[in-house]
Amino acid sequence: LGMGIATYGIPLALLGASLAFFLAYGTGGASFWTPVGFLIASAGVLGYAAWVRDPERLNRHFLFACGIACPAVVLLRLATGGAGWFEALAAGQSIIVTVDLLLLLGGAAMLYRHRAGALAPLASEAEAAPVSAG
Repeated sequence: LGMGIATYGIPLALLGASLAFFLAYGTGGASFWTPVGFLIASAGVLGYAAWVRDPERLNRHFLFACGIACPAVVLLRLATGGAGWFEALAAGQSIIVTVDLLLLLGGAAMLYRHRAGALAPLASEAEAAPVSAG
């Protein structure tokens, strides 16, 4: 169960921080709401993991949530006044376009994997089992 939280839960909490940042960007409270967004998303991840208790189901739900949150970050950045791609490139800020494309491609890949029923490989039970001394 803990491996699934690390595999998808931590990225989901980081995406929650990004969403909180862009929601608070115009208010001047982004430095406060970014870590609060991370904590809220982390609490949600841990609470949901405690409620579901089925690693496969949990991983599928977190994979889907990450797949939705990645493009949501891009859309929210644009909706809150972030530079468009042409504007960013004209200003020499290719990193904006790069991160947006990575978020869009990553989100699409996660949604594809979710739909296909595939999950990122987690540690096998043999790898996770403690090694006993001789």
